[in-house]
Amino acid sequence: LAGTSGGILGALAGHPFDTAKVRLQAMPSMQGASLTGCIARTIREEGFLALYKGVLSPVGMAGFLNAIVFSVESSSARLLQ
Repeated sequence: LAGTSGGILGALAGHPFDTAKVRLQAMPSMQGASLTGCIARTIREEGFLALYKGVLSPVGMAGFLNAIVFSVESSSARLLQ
């Protein structure tokens, strides 16, 4: 449960920055803009939720992968004791 929650929260916290990075790299209209300028423009033109477009896939995978990592770590620690 802790690994899943941590993975989901991490993905939710970082996704707006990933969205801005992709927009800066791929959109000609964003060329020359700063990260904060890109985020501000995205919010102004499309709304706050535009920063979270496509968030379901990373959230699902991060939660799943962190759950696996934490359970393997826990099992390994018990075996090594």
